Amino acid sequence: MKIKVLLVASHLDAGGITSYLLTLAKALKEKGVDPFIASGGGQFERSTDLAHFNIGIHTKSELSLHVLKGAWRMKKIIQEEGIQLIHAQTRVAAVTSFIASHLCGIPFLTTAHGFYRPHRGRKIFPCWGDAVIAISSHVRDHLEKDFKVSHEKIHLIYNGTDLSKLNHLPLEEEKMEFRRQYHLDKDIPTIGIIARLSPVKGHRFLLEALHALSKVRKLQCLVVGDGPSRKEFLDDLTRFNLKNIVRWIPWTDHSWEVLSLLDVFVLPSLQEGLSLSILEAQAAGVPVVASNVGGISEVVVDGKTGILVPPQDSQALERTLNKMLEDPALARHMGSQGREHVSQKFNLDRMTDKVIALYEKVLSHSK
Repeated sequence: MKIKVLLVASHLDAGGITSYLLTLAKALKEKGVDPFIASGGGQFERSTDLAHFNIGIHTKSELSLHVLKGAWRMKKIIQEEGIQLIHAQTRVAAVTSFIASHLCGIPFLTTAHGFYRPHRGRKIFPCWGDAVIAISSHVRDHLEKDFKVSHEKIHLIYNGTDLSKLNHLPLEEEKMEFRRQYHLDKDIPTIGIIARLSPVKGHRFLLEALHALSKVRKLQCLVVGDGPSRKEFLDDLTRFNLKNIVRWIPWTDHSWEVLSLLDVFVLPSLQEGLSLSILEAQAAGVPVVASNVGGISEVVVDGKTGILVPPQDSQALERTLNKMLEDPALARHMGSQGREHVSQKFNLDRMTDKVIALYEKVLSHSK
């Protein structure tokens, strides 16, 4: 009998968690699982042909009344669709799922995508579920240390990227069209970042590095993403006089096309669980320069598939980006090594098989 699982998130707005959920749901379907999606809605709500239910939990507060209302909506969905298991993706979704699972008497598990503030409420009502997927060993250690989650309950399952998309990378004439679309010069090296505009992603340090680097060499930068720090980002573009260098795209469904245009991918995060955008960049053969924080060091092999720099250090970032741009042969070699690294350790097929095995384990223990 097919496993019927309800994947739950507080929203389906642009970002890594939404990408994880939608990619996993599609992969589960292809492997014989029957996935359903419940969320508070968002811009990617209509981007899947799987059954989606809006349960009205588009909130950041785990104590919101929307959580209780969402749990009751989930109860109805679970009963009507014969759901056997809940898989929550965000902390609000985890609390909602905890309530719904108790109302319906079915197990639930969560994926911990990053690092969480150890609020008293989270310690009293942790709501991690019958099992927790940690997307990196750094996240696993954080759960054990800060929330006292038992080692046996945590399962390390790295994010995976869909390598089949490599078969559809744009041809050279298509790249030329994308360059025209994004106003990029094919003869000038291109740096790029795909991340939401949020302080934790470190865009300010990138702009500081670009400001210094632009004084000594020609370059252009493609910034893809939107978010709560939009105003600060646009203000910094003006302050650092980078409007002629930086091309900003609020969001795109064509991340692989963007990656095909880059000479270097950069992610100067202050904190990171495990970056899907870095995985995609490496899968596309693009060398990576990123902060040495969280799970990034588990994805980027320093000196082999990319170079790690200290967080919040724009000078180190500038020097490293300059090194990459000065030595295209080194950059290409690192890009090639990165593609091999991701294909072996971070592919979607491997991730999905491990998630399904965990579903089966949780269901067998609940009988």
